[in-house]
Amino acid sequence: MLEIYHIEPEKTNLPDVSDFINSIENYQVITNDCDLYDTVTGNLVAKFRKNKLQEKKSIEKFVDATRVLARRRKENRGASAGKIDRSKLRETVCELYNTNSYRTYYVKKDGSKSKTNICNLAKSNVLGYINTMPRANFKLSGTHLSKYCIDYPDRWEASIPLIENMSDIFQEIDTEKWEVLDNNINNEYRIGKSAFSTVTINSSWQSACHRDANNGKDMFACMAVIEDHENHNNYDGGFFCLPEFKIAFDARHGDVLICNTQQYLHGNSPLVPKEPSKIIGKYTAQDITNGWYFNRLSIVAYIKKQCLSKTN
Repeated sequence: MLEIYHIEPEKTNLPDVSDFINSIENYQVITNDCDLYDTVTGNLVAKFRKNKLQEKKSIEKFVDATRVLARRRKENRGASAGKIDRSKLRETVCELYNTNSYRTYYVKKDGSKSKTNICNLAKSNVLGYINTMPRANFKLSGTHLSKYCIDYPDRWEASIPLIENMSDIFQEIDTEKWEVLDNNINNEYRIGKSAFSTVTINSSWQSACHRDANNGKDMFACMAVIEDHENHNNYDGGFFCLPEFKIAFDARHGDVLICNTQQYLHGNSPLVPKEPSKIIGKYTAQDITNGWYFNRLSIVAYIKKQCLSKTN
C-alpha cells in the first residue's frame, strides 16, 4: 500500500552539514512504499519503493565486478565523510591542523605539513564519468571515465546492466523526473542506455549529513540497496534519513529510492550488527570499530553537472 506524506520541512534544530545522525528516536521510520512532498513548495522530495530491484543475475554480476572497488577507502569524500575523527583516518597521519571541520591538513612522518588536505576515510567509490582537475603526475583531467572503469573494462561492462535496470525502475516510478535526466544528459557521458552519467558505491558506510551539490540542478538521484552475496555479515540500521522531514527510510536489499538529494540534507543512521559476537571473515580493528564490514551496498546513480548537454 502506497503511503503519501505532506510535511513542512523544519528550519531549526537541524544537524549541521558533516554531522552524523546517531539516533533516529524522533524520526518516523518508513518500511512501505511511500511518496514524500514538501508542503512549503508543494514539490516532490522522494519516492520509495520496496523490492523493485529483482534481477538476481545483474545484481550478482555488479557486485562481483565492483567488489574490489567497493572495498577501497577514499579520503576525499568531503562533508559526507563527517567531521574529522582520528578513528576514521589512516594510521600514517600524525598531528592534525583542524579537527573542527571535515577537511584538514596534517603533519607527515617527516614532520612537514601535507600539501593536500584529507577527509575521514570512506568506503565510497565512483563508477562512470567524473571530473578531474589537472595536476602533476596524473594523466587524466577534465571529464572522463573513472580510473577503475579504464583499468578494468570487462568489469565496467559487467556492471552496466544493473545501472540500466535502475534507470528503467526510475522511469517506472516517476517518468517526469526521469525524463529531466534523460533529456539533459550529454550522450557522450551516458552509461549504457541509462539516464545516468555516474554511480557512487557506498560499502557498509554511514554517510554524514550533506547535500549533493555536484549533481545536475533539480535532477533526482536514484539509490538502490543490495547485498554482497559473498559477505554474510548481516546488519540492521543504515536508514536513509532526511533530517528536515524527520523521515528515515529503511532501505534493504532490492529497495529503490529516488530523491532530490541536491536540495535536501540527507545522511544515514549507524549500521549495527545483527549478531554482535559473530563476525565472519578477516577485518581490521578499524573496520570493526567503524562498521565497515557488513554486506550492505548502496548504489547511487545520478548526473554530474559536467555531464549535462551543452545547452544546459
